[in-house]
Amino acid sequence: MELNFAYYNQCAVWMVFFKDEESVLVQYLIFAYNMHFGLSKKRKVKKLPFEYAKANGKKCPKSWDAHGEAGDQWYFDFLKRNKVLSVRKPQVGQEL
Repeated sequence: MELNFAYYNQCAVWMVFFKDEESVLVQYLIFAYNMHFGLSKKRKVKKLPFEYAKANGKKCPKSWDAHGEAGDQWYFDFLKRNKVLSVRKPQVGQEL
């Protein structure tokens, strides 16, 4: 007997952004990518949400404040929620 188990974090208690606010982040990331700005996980995709939350007076986890960026779990959940974003290994002379 094989058990298949998958965990999906759907808890809104730790939600930092509303759906419309998160869609603004997605639109900006797509815009920046199309303008050929290098977007890496560490450099932009995790820092931008932290800066966006602070600029809008959002309450964010203490770990975000300590590290100055969104956490890994938030990052992976963000990508799962927003399938239009795909993070691939950078090609020569390209990031994202």
